[in-house]
Amino acid sequence: MARKYQKKKPPQNLELLRITYVTDKKVILYYRQSSPSQVGNTSTEVQLEDMVNYLIALGWRRDQIHIVDADKGISGQKKIKERSGMQEVYDLMLNDAFATVAMVHPDRGFRDTTMIEPNMFIARAVEKQVRIVTKLTGNYNFVHPEQGIMSQEIFRMYCKAAARFIETQIHGRLIEGQNRLAKRGKHVRGPVLFGFIKDQRRRLPDGSENPGYRDYLPHPQTSLIVRHYFELFRQFNGNVKKTFEYIDKHGPYIPEAREHLAPEGFSVGNTYKYRSEHTGQLMPSEGGLRSMLTNVHYIGHWIHKSSIERFYNHEGIVPEPLFMYAFNRLSRWDFHGDENPNHVPRRAYNRRSDDHREVPIYTAHIRTTDILTENGHPHPVGKHKRGEGYVYYIKKNGIHWSICADNVDQKIDALLLNQLQTIAQDDYVWKQALTESLSRDQQILSAIEFNIRQNQQIMQRIAHTIHLLDHDDLIKQSQARYRNLEVESVRLQAKHASLEAEIFDPQYLQSTQNALLYLCENWQRTTRAQREQIFELVGQRILLNWNVEISKTLEIYWHNDTITQVIVAHKRNSNRYTAAELVTLKRMIDNNEPQVDILREFPSRKWRTLLQTYSYHFVKGSRGKPDYTGDCPYPQRTCWTDTHEYQLERGNLM
Repeated sequence: MARKYQKKKPPQNLELLRITYVTDKKVILYYRQSSPSQVGNTSTEVQLEDMVNYLIALGWRRDQIHIVDADKGISGQKKIKERSGMQEVYDLMLNDAFATVAMVHPDRGFRDTTMIEPNMFIARAVEKQVRIVTKLTGNYNFVHPEQGIMSQEIFRMYCKAAARFIETQIHGRLIEGQNRLAKRGKHVRGPVLFGFIKDQRRRLPDGSENPGYRDYLPHPQTSLIVRHYFELFRQFNGNVKKTFEYIDKHGPYIPEAREHLAPEGFSVGNTYKYRSEHTGQLMPSEGGLRSMLTNVHYIGHWIHKSSIERFYNHEGIVPEPLFMYAFNRLSRWDFHGDENPNHVPRRAYNRRSDDHREVPIYTAHIRTTDILTENGHPHPVGKHKRGEGYVYYIKKNGIHWSICADNVDQKIDALLLNQLQTIAQDDYVWKQALTESLSRDQQILSAIEFNIRQNQQIMQRIAHTIHLLDHDDLIKQSQARYRNLEVESVRLQAKHASLEAEIFDPQYLQSTQNALLYLCENWQRTTRAQREQIFELVGQRILLNWNVEISKTLEIYWHNDTITQVIVAHKRNSNRYTAAELVTLKRMIDNNEPQVDILREFPSRKWRTLLQTYSYHFVKGSRGKPDYTGDCPYPQRTCWTDTHEYQLERGNLM
């Protein structure tokens, strides 16, 4: 076979591939600090101010430098998609307006031991021919024909070395050193517990070493708030919920800015972010209050890794009898992790027995055209417990409504009774219904006859072929099947004879009419199951729909091809939102319109109710919350008439 020669490749443009500075395009400057406490230190100045000056010295203008500083307090061990700043850099590399990414050192970008994220970054840089500029380790051109592979390996080496530093120095030495201090009762990391201040003075004013360095001390002001919470808990007889609700309305609340409350050389923490729904001031959440009431730090014990490391390590805030009152009512476990023998649990809430809740009668027959199935048919309506009874409900594809099942069943009962009375008392209607019933019975007879013929045919085939079988198991199976078909045929023949005798017996037909009249007169004595069976005889299906006027329309389709329609819920009895109101609420919250404008649009609704309604209809998940970032000056329990803007408008009108 003749050799096939390839076309000669054109020479590469080495000038474009050299490690040069592309100063005619923008440069991305990436900044990252590992923890919020590091923000503002020397490294911040080096990464921002010094790097900007360094890039200007290399030839870029100040307006060409795009600073990405979203990763303040984010670890370099996180993935690209878990860091908003690095994700922005990763996306901007696709933009042809940027040709360079700058960072002070590769460890600012990645500290990943798996090297998955650095390799993704390198692949994106190779794809878009993006160069990497660092001040401390040089520059990288991953697509250089001679040095590209080496540049990639060097960049990976620095990233891997940065990851090893975390493992050996931070986790191996620094964390271990912090653990030794923590075991001695010293606070080394994390926020300072509310109610305490932390001694940050390494040396005392006289120059001597401070033996209380990193110790907890009671804060003069906030410690009184903590003690008050414990006293309120005892005042409400150990009820956390009532204590929380009282604090929510009356306080005492947590000061907004506590840094100025700490003396010089001491620090305070800021651990609470929950705000009162009534006043908007800081306070512990219900779960945070429960945690506070069982935190042994408040009687002077020291916790390390979820265990009490030192008893009576520092000065407590709460008297021990008061603390133990709360602890024994909330904690099943004692200080050593064993079962608490002094635990006084709250009285168990005995759920009401569901025996008194009667299951809805017509669940299997009710459909709705508000939602259609995949085949285009009306969707079944569900049921669930609510309050003292049940409701029929629909919640799918953004459509949600519910209605008391008892109200619907009573309407259907009344319509069913009226239909039965019409059939029984009107001779013409009775004959028509009787004709329809006979037609249905004839269909049943035809189906039984078909099944009998089919069984007989199968039995004949078995009888003709069984002598051809030579395997014992197959012969036994065929004989067993023949006997079963024989028994089934006898049963079907008996059913056919009984039904045929009833259909053509005049006395039976007359007795049926008399029984129907008797049933109408004694309707209240019928059971729920009997009413469902009666509906199956005279009714086809039930449609329950929600129209725009917030009312439920009930339609019953009978076997005589008639339809009965009634209204089962009116707007004046409902507090639901119309479809137009839901659309308006979604638009205003999605557009982050001011809170005042939204309250003005819904004057009878509280802000909290509006947010809950939005979450219920438009946010996925049972605990989802709307991502609302608009101007929100008022607390959650505010309605339009509580706002200052309403008072102003009212004053202008008057």
